[in-house]
Amino acid sequence: MKKKAFLLFSFRMKKKAISLFKRLKKIVSALNIKRDFLIIVLLIFGLLQWVINRHLVQTVDQIAQANQNILQDSSHLQKYVKDFAIDLNEIRRFLLLPIREYNFDEQTTETGDQEEGKGNEDPLVSLFSYLERTGENEAQKAVYSQNYKDLEAYLNAKENLTYFESHGLFLQNGMTSNLVNDQGIPVFKLSVEENGQFQLQTYLENVKLAKPTDFDFFKSTLRDLIEKKLDSIQAAMQKLKESRQTIYTLLTTNSEIQEVLTKQSLILGQEKESAVDFSFEILSAENVPIYVLSLAKATNQLTWGEKAISLDNQVKMVATLVSDLMVYDNRSDLEKTIADLKKSIADLETDNGFQALLKNQGLNFSFQPTETEDSISYNLLNSANEVIRVIYIDKITGELKVRMSDSEVGNLLTNDLSAEKKTIELPENVVLTEETVENEEDLNILIAGKNGSNVDTMIFTQINIPKHKITLISLPRDLYHENRKINSVYADYGMNELLRRISQITGYKVNQYVLVDMYVFRDLIDLVGGVNVTLENDLIDPTYKVLQNGVASTLYYPAGTYHLNGTESLRIARSRHTTSDYDRADRQQLILGALQKKAQGLGFGDATTIIKLVQTVLDKTETNIAFEQALRYYFRYQNFNLNRGFVLSTANVLESVKIPVNYNTSLQIQSCSVVKSKQICETKNALYALIPRNNNWDYIKWYFRETLGD
Repeated sequence: MKKKAFLLFSFRMKKKAISLFKRLKKIVSALNIKRDFLIIVLLIFGLLQWVINRHLVQTVDQIAQANQNILQDSSHLQKYVKDFAIDLNEIRRFLLLPIREYNFDEQTTETGDQEEGKGNEDPLVSLFSYLERTGENEAQKAVYSQNYKDLEAYLNAKENLTYFESHGLFLQNGMTSNLVNDQGIPVFKLSVEENGQFQLQTYLENVKLAKPTDFDFFKSTLRDLIEKKLDSIQAAMQKLKESRQTIYTLLTTNSEIQEVLTKQSLILGQEKESAVDFSFEILSAENVPIYVLSLAKATNQLTWGEKAISLDNQVKMVATLVSDLMVYDNRSDLEKTIADLKKSIADLETDNGFQALLKNQGLNFSFQPTETEDSISYNLLNSANEVIRVIYIDKITGELKVRMSDSEVGNLLTNDLSAEKKTIELPENVVLTEETVENEEDLNILIAGKNGSNVDTMIFTQINIPKHKITLISLPRDLYHENRKINSVYADYGMNELLRRISQITGYKVNQYVLVDMYVFRDLIDLVGGVNVTLENDLIDPTYKVLQNGVASTLYYPAGTYHLNGTESLRIARSRHTTSDYDRADRQQLILGALQKKAQGLGFGDATTIIKLVQTVLDKTETNIAFEQALRYYFRYQNFNLNRGFVLSTANVLESVKIPVNYNTSLQIQSCSVVKSKQICETKNALYALIPRNNNWDYIKWYFRETLGD
C-alpha cells in the first residue's frame, strides 16, 4: 500500500514538473534567455529530486519501525506462549494428567543450521577469542617496547641533553624519567605505560596527549612546553613555594593557632605532597587526621576541608581555622561512649516502657549514679528497697556490666543473660541416615522476609494436606552453616542456594518460596482492614524506638487485645522484645496467624479483596509461585488449622558460640593451637553465632521430624 502511494506521488510530481517545464520554456523562449532557462530547469529538477528523496527516506524509516514493532510483538508472543504452556501443565497436573515438555528455545534456519544461543557454544569460539586477545597483547607489548626504547634513546642523546641543560633542565632517571631544575625538583615527568601510551606530567598537572602512542607527537609536545610554558611553570613553582612557606609559618608560629591546638590536644602533621597538591594535616591525639589544609598545584588555591580560603587575608584565614578547631570534640572514643551510655540510662527515668518493666518485675532502679575513678554505678533494688544488683559502666572499657551488691567484680551484662532454659531433652545419640524427606502429601514453602540485602526472617511452612494442618517453624538468622550466617546466603548466592541449604538443614525438600519486603505485611494487613492480636505479656522493646512529639521512647504495648493496622502490626513483627530474635520469630508467627484468621472470613463475595491480597503479595515479593497457583492455595488451604509457636533456639536444639573471623568485629577471643608440642594463642576477631548442640546437625532434623509428626 505504501509502495503504491509512493509511486502515485512520484508520478504526480513528475507530471507537474513537465507541465511547469513547458510553461517556463514558452516564457524563456519569449525572452530569449537560454542560459537562465537552463539554470532554472536545473534548480527545479534538483528541488524535485530532494522532495522525492526525502519522502523515500521517511518511507524507509516507517518500514524499519514497523519491522521493529513486529520483532517486539513476536518476542511478547513467544513469552505468552511459554507462559501458557506452563499454565497448561499446571492444569494437567491438577487433573492428575501427565505433563508434557514444550520446547520453544530451539531455533533453526531454513537450511537447518542451528542459530547461536545457549547450549550451542562451539569450543573453537574460545580458541578464536583467545588468539585474538593474545594477538592484541603481543601488539601492545611491541608498542610498549618500541616506545620505551625511543624515549630512552631520545632523552639520553647528547644533543637533547645539551638542549635540556640550555633551559636549566637536567635528566634524572628512576621509576620515571624526570627533567629536574637546579634544585632537583622535577619540572617534567616522562614515562611509558604498559599499554604503550606516553605519560607527560608537569610539576603542576598531567598533560593530556591527543596521540598518546605517537612518539613524534610526544616529542613535539614536550618541546612546545619547554619553549612556550617553561617560564610560566617555573614562576608558578616559585609562587607555590612562597605559599607553602607562608602556610607553614602561620601554622607553627601563630599564637592563636598554637593555643587552640594545645587546648584541643591536637597535633600539626608533616607536609605531604601528591601529584596535584600539598597538604597539611591536623591530627587528633591518636594521630587520626581530622582536618586537612590543602594547596592545589595547578591553581595555587587553598582549601580547608571543603572551604576555599585565601592566603591574601591571613587574619580571616586564622579566624576560620581557630573557629573550626574550637568546636572539635576532642574527647576520645571511649569518653564519648561512656557519656552516651550515661545519658541513655538517665533518659530511662521518663521512659514509660522501662517504668512498666520495673513495675511488672517488682523492681526499683536508682537513677542517682555513684561515680568512682573506674566506674559509674546504679543500684537495682527489690520491692523492699534492698540492693540486689549493681549495674555499672566500666570506665576502662566503656562496657555495661553487672555485679552482686557485695562483690567488686562483675560480668558483661550480655554475658550474665544466660542462655534460655532448655525446654526439651535431646536424645543422646541422633543419627539420621535417610534422604531428604519429599512427598506429594506435603507442600514445603519458605516464607522469608528481607530487610536490605540480607534475609532476616525465615519461616519453614509445611502444608500437610491429609491432616489439614499448616505448621510454622522459624529459623534464626544467626544460624552458622557452611562458614557463614544463613541470613547472608541469599545476598551472596541467590534464592536457589538458600533453598538448598534450608532443605539440607531441615531434612525436608523445599521447592517453593515467598520472599517479601518487610513493608508488604503492612500493606496486606491494611487491605483486610487490620487484624486482631492478643499479647499475653507486655511488649517492651528498648531496641525499637517510637517517635512521639519528636521524642524517642521505648516501644511499649501492655498485655491485652489490640486491633492493629499495618504500621502497628509491623512494629510488633519487627520488635525483638529485649533483643531476643526468638521472641520476634514467635511474634511474626502471631501476626501471620492473625492475618490468616482475618483471611478465613473472606469468601467468594470478597473476590476483589482476595485478588488484591494475592496480587499484592506477588507484586511486592520475589516468588516462584504463580498468581493462579497462589489463588488455588488460598481457597484450598485457608481453613487449615495453623500450628505455630515453633522456633529453633537455644531453648531446644541450638547453642551460642563465638566464631573466629578474618575481618574486624567488636568481639575478640583468644584462639589457641598446638604447634610442635607448644601451645600458641593469639587474639582474633569473632562473632556470636548459633550452631546445633554438640555441632550435631541431625538434632535440627530430629526437631523438625518431631514437630511435624514424621
